[in-house]
Order: sequence, then C-alpha cells, then structure tokens
Amino acid sequence: MEPLPPLAIPSSIRRTAQRKRARLRWWRRCFFLFEYSLATLAVGYVVLMCVVWNTSIPKVWSTQNTLSLRLLDRDGHYLVEKSAKNGRFGVWLPGHQIPKHLHVMTMAAEDHRLYEHPGVDVWSIVRALWSNILHQRRVSGASTLAMQLVRQFRPAKRTYRNKLREMFWALVLRSRWGAEGVMREYLNRAPYGNRVQGAQRASLMYFDRPAADLSLAQAAFLVALPWGPGHLNPFSRRGRRRALRRSHRILKRALQLGWISLAQYQEALSDALRVQKKKRRVLASVHFTQRILRYLKRRKKVKPSKRWVTLKTTLDLSLQKKVHSIVRTALADLNGYGAGTGAVVVMDHRSGEVLSYVGSHDYFSKRRRGAIDFVQVRRSPGSTLKPFIYAHAIEKKLYTGATLLSDLAQGFLWKRGAYHPRNYDFRMLGPLRMRVALGNSRNIPALRTLARVGVDSMLERFRQVGFQSLQKDAAFYGLGLALGAGEVSLMELVRAYALLARAGEPMAVKWASKARDSLGRWHDIGKQGAHVFASALPDGQPLRPAAARMIAHILSDPVARLPSFGRYGVLEFPFPVAVKTGTSQAYRDAWMVGFSDRVVVGCWVGNHDYRKMKRLSGARGCGEIFQRVMLAAMEVVEPRKPAAAFSPPRHWVKTRICPLSGMPRGDACPGVTEEWFPPNFRHRHQTCSFHKSIRLERLTGLRVGPHCPAAKVMRRNVVVVPPRFTTWARWMGHTPPPTRYSALCPRKGRPATPKKQWLRIRSPLHRARFLLDPTIPADYSTLALQVESKRPVSKITWTVNGEVLGRKKWPYTMRWSLRRGTHRFVAMTSDGQVRSKPVVVYVR
Repeated sequence: MEPLPPLAIPSSIRRTAQRKRARLRWWRRCFFLFEYSLATLAVGYVVLMCVVWNTSIPKVWSTQNTLSLRLLDRDGHYLVEKSAKNGRFGVWLPGHQIPKHLHVMTMAAEDHRLYEHPGVDVWSIVRALWSNILHQRRVSGASTLAMQLVRQFRPAKRTYRNKLREMFWALVLRSRWGAEGVMREYLNRAPYGNRVQGAQRASLMYFDRPAADLSLAQAAFLVALPWGPGHLNPFSRRGRRRALRRSHRILKRALQLGWISLAQYQEALSDALRVQKKKRRVLASVHFTQRILRYLKRRKKVKPSKRWVTLKTTLDLSLQKKVHSIVRTALADLNGYGAGTGAVVVMDHRSGEVLSYVGSHDYFSKRRRGAIDFVQVRRSPGSTLKPFIYAHAIEKKLYTGATLLSDLAQGFLWKRGAYHPRNYDFRMLGPLRMRVALGNSRNIPALRTLARVGVDSMLERFRQVGFQSLQKDAAFYGLGLALGAGEVSLMELVRAYALLARAGEPMAVKWASKARDSLGRWHDIGKQGAHVFASALPDGQPLRPAAARMIAHILSDPVARLPSFGRYGVLEFPFPVAVKTGTSQAYRDAWMVGFSDRVVVGCWVGNHDYRKMKRLSGARGCGEIFQRVMLAAMEVVEPRKPAAAFSPPRHWVKTRICPLSGMPRGDACPGVTEEWFPPNFRHRHQTCSFHKSIRLERLTGLRVGPHCPAAKVMRRNVVVVPPRFTTWARWMGHTPPPTRYSALCPRKGRPATPKKQWLRIRSPLHRARFLLDPTIPADYSTLALQVESKRPVSKITWTVNGEVLGRKKWPYTMRWSLRRGTHRFVAMTSDGQVRSKPVVVYVR
C-alpha cells in the first residue's frame, strides 16, 4: 500500500507558524540574555561589594584637618582665627550634636533617599540620564551626599570616568560610615563660602550662633550655600538674594516630602534673616594674638579630638581698642619730641590676667618698625628699678622710710673706672629721707643704697622678681644697674610691679582662661603656657611682704614726690595709685609703671633704632598715656568697687618725725611728718639732732655759759647738720651756730676742747683713672676738685704733685686741666696745719 501523499499546507499557515517559531526563539534568546545579564549583574554586584568591603578608606580622609582656631576676648568677642592646614576655617560638629533642622534641610536639598541607597542612588542616575538625553547636555549629576563627600576628598573634573570613581568610593564610604557618618562628614567638610568649611563654623560666621540654635529658615539658608559658595556669597547683596531664593525651594521640597508642616513652612518664609557683618581680624591686638599663635604652633601635636578650636583669652577687647587709640593719639602729639612708637600693658595683678597688650601704636608702619612687639623688646629701664633696690635694703633691715640719705655729688670707683653720676635735673637736694629720695627718683641716693646692699646681692634679687634679662655678672653692670645699665622688657617690669602690688606674693602671667576642643568640651587652661609672655619665677617668695608694702606706700604718696614732681599733675588720680617714672640715658627711653589696688599699667615710649628723643622724660612722654589708660582700666575692672589705699606693713608703728633729719621730732623742729617703723625699732637719737635751740648773748650773739643772767640771754633755733652736709647747708642759707663764748658771759670751768678739724677730698676719687681726649680743647678737659671740712675755714689751698695750684674760698672748688701722667692732690688750710689725705689719679 502506497503512502499517502502529504497534505498540501497553505502558505499563509506556514508563514504564520514560522513567525511563531521565530518569535519563540527571540523570546528565548531575550530570556537567556536577561538571565545572563542578571547573573552577570549579581556576580558583578557580589564582586563589587566584596571589593567595597575590602577597600579601606584612606587615613587622610578620616583626619579632622578642617579644624581652625578662633581666639576670643574674655567676653567672647572675635579677635582672630587661624586657618586649618587646608587654608579654610572650620569647627567640628559631632554627629550626635547635629540639629534636626539642619539634618532635614540637607536631605531635602541634596539626598532625600539617603537612608534607602548604599551610597549610589540608581533611580537618580536613571533620572539624570534621561534628563541629560532630553536636554542634549548635562543638567543633572545624580550625586548623593556620599558622592559629594568623595568630591571633597578627591577634587577632579566632572567626567563620566570620574563619576564612576565617585560612585565606587561613595559605596565604600556608605559601607564604612553608614548614613549617619556620611551626613556627619558632609556637614563638617562641605564648603559654605568665604573659606568656611563645615556647617558649625558657617553658622557662627553668618549668624553668630552655634548650629544647634539655628531656626528652620537659617538652616535652609546654610544648606543652600554648598551648591555654589561663591555664587551665593551671603556677604554680598546679590549672593544673599540668590541664597534666599534657593533656601525657599529647599523649604518647599521639604514640605512636599512631608518632613515639615505647612505652618513651619510659612513661618520659615516669613522669617527675616539677618546675616551679620563679616568679622575681621582686630588690628589693635595683633601682637597679643600673634604671640599666642606662635606658642600654639610650637606645642606638641595632640589628637584631633583634644585639639583646641576656640580659645578664650583674658584680653578685654573694649579696653584694648581704647588703649590702642590712646597710644596712637599720644604718639601723634609726641612726634615733635622725636618719639617714634610706644607700648602699653594692662594687667589685673590679683589674677595675673593680661587685660590689654599694645605692642606698638601702628603695626603696619614700616618706617617705625610697627611689627616689632616692643612689650618684649629689652631696653634700658632708667629709674624704674630703684623701688626694688630700696625694697632690698628694707629686707636687709638697713633702711626705713625715714633713713637719711645724701643727695650730694659723689664719685664712685668701680672696676671699670670712676663713675660720676648726676641727677636728672642737675640739682642736689642734700639730706633726704628714703621716702623722699624714692618719691623724687634721685640718682645719688639710689647709687649709695646699691653700693651698700651690694651689686651681687641686688642682681640676684632682680632675677628672683622676674628680670631674667639681666644675665651678665655684677662686674658688667656695676652701680649703673640702679640707673638702667641693664636691659629689661616692659612685660618684666609690669610683672615685677605686680609683685609689689601683691605684697611680694608670686604670680604667673595669665593670657587665656579656657579652651574648647573639637568635641565641644571646655577645658580650664590653668597654668599652661605661663611662660608665653614672661618667664616663670623661681620658687619661693620673691619679695618680703613688709618691704613690698612699704615701697607701694611710698610710691603712692604724692607729697613724697615733692619738689621734683609737682602736685595735681599726671601722677595723681582720684584714687590711690603707686607710680614710678623712668628715663634712660640721653632720653632714648621713657617709662612709667604703676598700679592701683586691682590693675598694674606699664608704658614705654621711644624709637626702634634707639634714637635720642628731645628731652622727653618718663613723666612727659608716658604721663598722659599712663593716666588715661589707668582711668580707662579702672572703669572696666569692677568700676563700682571703691579703690582701696595702700596700707603700710603689718604691725609697723607710725611715728611723728622731723622732715629734714628723719629722727623723732624735737621741740626745735619747725615741721613735722609721719613715718612707719618696724616694731621695737630703736632710733639712733631720741629726738632730732639737726634742729637745736641754743642760748646766745644779746649784744655779741656769741654763746653764753649756763650761769648768764636771763636778761642777757636770747634763744635761737639753728640747724646743725653732719659734716658731709655742711656745704649744702651753706648753699641753703643755714648759718652755722657760733662756737666761741661771749666774754660778758664766759663759760665757767675749763674751756671746752675744740673739736678736731679735718679735710676730705670728695672729688676726684682716689686711684681714679681718666682718658684724655685729644679732640677736646684743653679748656674743656678739666676735672672738678672738691673738698669738705668738719668746721668752716676761710680758705683752702690746693696742691698738685707738691706744687700749689691755687687758693679758694668757700665752697673751695677748683677746676684742673687734665694732663697725662700720675697726679697727687692734697687740700690744706691756709696755715698748712690741717691737711687732707692725698688722692692719686691716673690720666692717659
């Protein structure tokens, strides 16, 4: 049986079947391709996640290199800010301190699906690609917070290749830090314009408040800035308007997402934002802040969590600006006297806090070297060291305020030769009590005191009170140490006078009160950096309380300054102030240092190149500055508290004394004053021995015996001074009392033996050495020959090398022209019976 022939299938049916089979094959291929792609993506995702999990974040990314340091005054006012290593200003905001408003606004503006993606938002990428295709240009980047953070760490051009790298590192950051960590890092590293990095510093910069105190509108305003920090600059009017418009869009987006209510949205729109003015470095405090920053730069490196980001100093900004203005105004007036610049320090001596620090009156003056901190420059202190010399004499129980000192011309022989000092006003005031000698700042008594206490001992005491600049030995300085032979700084002087104000109690100079670290914790500075402005004091009590109190009591006595300083001038105040002036040799430096019951003020005026000024003394150069600064400081430091007077040493006894002799007042003393003495102090004389009431015969004016009738006797008060003051007494018109007795009323009994006469050459000094300058005419190269006698004589004969030089009446002074060689001087009476000891000098 033959097979049946195949049925003839219509071509239409055949084509339909072929199409079905082709369609089925296409779907199978698509499904296979989908399965392959899905498997590839799965494997790729697993591989990518393995790579991500095994990739560590570079260490430098985790470093808090955005920490800048802000210096504030004692009340929190801005002084200056030191940028971080990257040149920007930032303050770290810990993750747990991020405010809700800032968190929500950041998500609404940059990444609203932060918690829903692993660092790369796929849907955002698709949306960005579709938007870029439609617009035929790049209009959206689909960057998440993590990707923007990567861009902060790795700045690069905006290309697709770099975008892939950003995605990879974004996955790494998100896997390591999590969403909260990414948000924390972003808010601490995002740029907010004007070199500001981080939301916390931006909040302080633009709104003067921490991020935790931001309102919703302020938070939206800050979040808008990283989109274009330069384009949206809040300190420009246009930039501020642009930033405000963008913040409104961010608020609207947050409303659409349901993160804020309609009431909050409307309230934020109606909030009138006020951006504060840009804070700039305070130029009046440049020297103060620069010294602190140099010290902090030398500090040992600490962990970022312990690094200081805010330092509250002791400076009072309002007082600093006022003092700086006072110095500038005064220097403009003193320019005619040759004064180039000046420096002032104000310190609260109760705590050691520096309240004002002016290193120069014009920091940017190149001609006057204003960038030099003259508070720390060592200069000749003039007479400002004298109080410590007298304090040392009191400590050694050699002196009291009534100790009689000689203010007469005298030469001193030192290892380097003869020293012939003179007073500032070229006058000699004769016998002076220590109180008057210090109050009038007389040079000769200070030199005598230094010679008595010893230069070595005094130099050691200077170092104990903080004058570490005096590092050479006593032979180098000599007696000139009392008049400014050494060099000290203004800060050393202020700290030393603070010890006088504190009754000798040691004190460290304090320049900061507390600091805040990067985690927001406040720390007490304590005694850290106590050596920044002045070296540390040695252990122990630098000054004894009795000596310090006595010196402070003398320096605050306006009567003790007479006659050298007048009353009611720049040295007097409506409250007690102890003050001392100083003028260096040739008027190169003018000083004034003093203190009240709470502050100590120091002032210096001079030139950077040690150029001489035109007879500008300490009182004239610094008087007005010191007075105005002291008044301004007292208005700042407890202004409502009455100023206390300086009390004398404890347990010291007040005694009425003679103003001339310093001894207990006698009946013949014409005046009286009061002085304080240590307990159980023994006076050399029970009453004054300078003023005496003697009995004279009325007709002859000679002395009378004790049995002379009263009708023939008259009494006269006379001044009888020690022999060393005889010349001064004659200059002052004090006629010596008669020594002979009247023949009408002779003294019965054996005649009194006349006191032995003697002569002593006061100038020149024995074994003094002189240099003859050939350029000076012989008429001007002369040496003064001076002698003093126990009793007045008619004439004195001077001999040189055995030859008579001349005869002189009182005051017996001659001038001798210098000649090379060894010369021997002798002074004698006219009859040659009384001779002085020979004095030998050497001239070469």
